[in-house]
Amino acid sequence: MNFARPLHRVVLAVVAVLQWTQPGLAAEISAAPSKLSAISHGAADRVSGSFHVLDTGNARGLIDCGVLFDEETAKGHSGKSETSRLQAGLPASALTASSLFITHAHADHLGRVPLLVHNGFSGAIYATPATKALAEVIFESSIRYESSHARQWTWSKRAKQSAEISHKAFAVHWRNCASKQTIAADDRDEADVTTQELQDRFHDQKPQVKVAICQDCIREELAAILRLFHLLPYNTPVEVGPGVKATFLNAGHIPGSASVLLEVAIGDRTRRVLYSGDLGNDLSPLFPGPKPAPDVDAVFTETTYGAANCGPEVAGQRAEFRKALGAAAARQGVVWIPAFALDRTQKILYEIHLAQKENLLPKPLPIYCPSPTARAITDSYRQHQKEGWFSSEVAGDEDAFSPRTLRGTVPSYNSLPRPCIIVSTTDLPRIPWMAKLAVDLLEERKNDFFTVGYSDPESAAGQLKLGTQKVTLDGREVRVRAAIRSFDCFTRPTLLIYVLPTLSGIRYALPTLTAAYRNGRAIILANFFSYRRSILLRNKYPNAILNGLVPPHGIW
Repeated sequence: MNFARPLHRVVLAVVAVLQWTQPGLAAEISAAPSKLSAISHGAADRVSGSFHVLDTGNARGLIDCGVLFDEETAKGHSGKSETSRLQAGLPASALTASSLFITHAHADHLGRVPLLVHNGFSGAIYATPATKALAEVIFESSIRYESSHARQWTWSKRAKQSAEISHKAFAVHWRNCASKQTIAADDRDEADVTTQELQDRFHDQKPQVKVAICQDCIREELAAILRLFHLLPYNTPVEVGPGVKATFLNAGHIPGSASVLLEVAIGDRTRRVLYSGDLGNDLSPLFPGPKPAPDVDAVFTETTYGAANCGPEVAGQRAEFRKALGAAAARQGVVWIPAFALDRTQKILYEIHLAQKENLLPKPLPIYCPSPTARAITDSYRQHQKEGWFSSEVAGDEDAFSPRTLRGTVPSYNSLPRPCIIVSTTDLPRIPWMAKLAVDLLEERKNDFFTVGYSDPESAAGQLKLGTQKVTLDGREVRVRAAIRSFDCFTRPTLLIYVLPTLSGIRYALPTLTAAYRNGRAIILANFFSYRRSILLRNKYPNAILNGLVPPHGIW
């Protein structure tokens, strides 16, 4: 993706004003807003990488700062290196902003915040209390495993030499932590490279040696980010700059998810602009969907699942899912469920818990959740269970996210008990032990693989969902004999006809999108599910405003 290309750097000439003071100048700038312009650096003609810059003439504010996923490969392009390059960079305007609003804790909305702060951003980060609690887990993982941007690494020469002999890892540092300060000047070695380049450097040498990212550096970097947070509860307007108020509205997507209402005073008129973030609906058993928003002048709305089906029949799949778990366990096989670490895993664990309560699953059944990040997020769900994150039914169920016999480490193929359930991350081909185990299990008829949300059609999980008979894993072409089942009830299907009335104030149903500029209001639709579905909707509604493109007249 090239930010210089028009479709990737979309300038939305919105109205007139919205601005926040630049870092360090908050007390000096008192000028009122004079304009409102918005640039979308992500999630405008792609799903991931939500990153929007709003300019009011005297300052800038950011909405979300998410990671970019490798979507180009699904279109037949070699997008991996391009995505990696963009992951390591930020728009030049980002560092001069003084405010960042985080809509929720998914990585495609906040995953580049550590990079933003590392590069010098020192403004206020606004988030709901639940988003901050979950963000701590996501940021820790991001800092630990980030591999695409360069750091100034320092290590002890003697520690490296010792590691070569002992075959143990030696520590590398990039912050001025206490351990780094103990390394004498004549014992220091340094390199300004990415984490991946550093690891490759020592992996390729003879003898090979492993590096260990300094734990103190991770903690210090995380603390530096969290110090910038300002907690903003729902429905609480806060003045974030001269003439600008911000309010978080419950988006009903995951705990803490919010839409951002920005009210900008321009002369004697206040402009109201809403960024929806990702939206939920009323199908989730954990929390209700969003309530209608107040009247606004413009909406930048998420439509990731804009063409997906949404209705009561999807909600009924939860009961089908639990019955399918019981049937699979009765066949004495392994049920493998690849799921995102944040929220999707916890929803799966809740359904397993319900299946045990309903006696559909044996209570001694081993259940494995090998992802450290998923387990940490589950712990956060439990810790805050009674703090208003969830519905009263879930909040009052102490075991909601704690199925009996929940374990971490997955045994090897020969030691794996049957039956059992594995709830893993979605990166089957990228983690060696997962790929190897998946190869063995896919070739057995008594096993089941459940897909519980969108998967890239080009990925292994996506190919399984599409019913392929052969898939490549761990360098092998595997004949699929295991049963493959797909459940959409854990995704968040959101029809446009559902989204637009939810955002209310602008009450346009799908068939009337072409008239969306009546009464001085406008709808900007961004972040489509995929380029294919975007094209589908374009063909059906050729005059609709899709993917954040500027309306013909541009001004409201």
